[in-house]
Amino acid sequence: MARSTYIYLVHPKGSNEPILATFTVKHESQAWAEEVSSYGIEGLERTRMKDGGDSKFGGTRVLVPWE
Repeated sequence: MARSTYIYLVHPKGSNEPILATFTVKHESQAWAEEVSSYGIEGLERTRMKDGGDSKFGGTRVLVPWE
């Protein structure tokens, strides 16, 4: 099985912490934010980082807008 390139992290808008959910598939993070989260998609942001991180302390996160 192929390894994911990115991990998608979902967190409250305006803050990288706490991380509420993580996904290896972008559209699954979208569905969770829209259908499951009590925050609603308008209260959440999604960032991504390389799977495995780019350092031993985590990785650099990039904002990924909702579709």
